[in-house]
Amino acid sequence: MRPATWLCLLALGLLAAGLRGTRSEAAPSPPSAGPAIAAARSASWVEDGYGKSAEDAREVALKKAQDKLEEYLTQNFGRLDWSPVLGPRSRLEEWGVLREVTPPEPVELGPGEPAQRVQVRVEITGRYLQEVQKLAREERMQQRHLLLARVLAGLVALLVVVAGYLRLEDLTRGYYTTLLRVAAVGVLLLTGVGLLVIG
Repeated sequence: MRPATWLCLLALGLLAAGLRGTRSEAAPSPPSAGPAIAAARSASWVEDGYGKSAEDAREVALKKAQDKLEEYLTQNFGRLDWSPVLGPRSRLEEWGVLREVTPPEPVELGPGEPAQRVQVRVEITGRYLQEVQKLAREERMQQRHLLLARVLAGLVALLVVVAGYLRLEDLTRGYYTTLLRVAAVGVLLLTGVGLLVIG
């Protein structure tokens, strides 16, 4: 058999193995989801915010609460893009995750430094947790699919370049071997860089 036929058979075998591995991995839930859900159901804490006005204090308290919530989610569900789960604040308030527990009250941070204090409670609810689990699963699946797409694109590029090289080598009868090899390596390097940059 010709080398190009062997390469095609090898690529088909790798493709079949990759698809079978992706299908079996996508079914189970994330490894840390079970214990994280049990622990997170009772999670609740209060964040203080101080500012010159009540609005400033509320903004500081909400920002601290969101930062701590992102840290908590990262510890329990791994490092993901939490922006769909964290914002907008109106959705977090609708789910009951963030709520103001004290009205703005005047305090003194130091001599002659009047300020306002607001407290915001962060409470992990079951409804919110189900949404987090669903989004974490979807994001992990997208990451796996993107990785598989990159691998397949790399294999296709490799096969096309090798087949083109062998075909041109036959046509030119070996007179441009060095030039063809340099061009093939250049195309493969550009393809590899492109696949890394896209991701």
